[in-house]
Amino acid sequence: MKILLIQGSLRDRDGLFAALEGAAEELRQTGLEAEIFRPIKTEGLICSGCGACKGAGMCIYDPRGQDFVKAAAACDGFLFAAPGSLFGLDVDMKNFLERVAALSPRRNPDPLAGKNAAAVVLCRRVGRAAGQMAALLRQLGLRLPEGREVPAVRGDESVQTLCALARLLAEQIMTQA
Repeated sequence: MKILLIQGSLRDRDGLFAALEGAAEELRQTGLEAEIFRPIKTEGLICSGCGACKGAGMCIYDPRGQDFVKAAAACDGFLFAAPGSLFGLDVDMKNFLERVAALSPRRNPDPLAGKNAAAVVLCRRVGRAAGQMAALLRQLGLRLPEGREVPAVRGDESVQTLCALARLLAEQIMTQA
């Protein structure tokens, strides 16, 4: 079984890189395969709703969403980690998830629908970022852990939180197998 860990920013804010590596190692120790997916920087490539992806099957301006959808087909679960702020989710992660939302339902079968996911937002103050992350993941058809919110944690807590979420995700996947 394979878990894809998605790094939501190219900047190493609050120790994001080390936290993801720690979570990947935690998953490997439980016997699961873990891979870190690093989307490219968006720099103004916000989905404009042009509809060109309908005919092409992918965004003609930015292929990273398509790369993720292809990688997602071979995975059993996902662990998302991105920085946030008081005003919302990091723009790189938000744009990435919106682009994926435009692509995945057009595939038959949808490679994300019904799969398990967990997420964490790294920020200094709790704002709207965690709620935005949860809403975007649910819109993609991913199943978040029952009765749990997406945690918003400080950088010094990120490794422990991601490892705990990795264990929870592994348990969910193993019980459903």
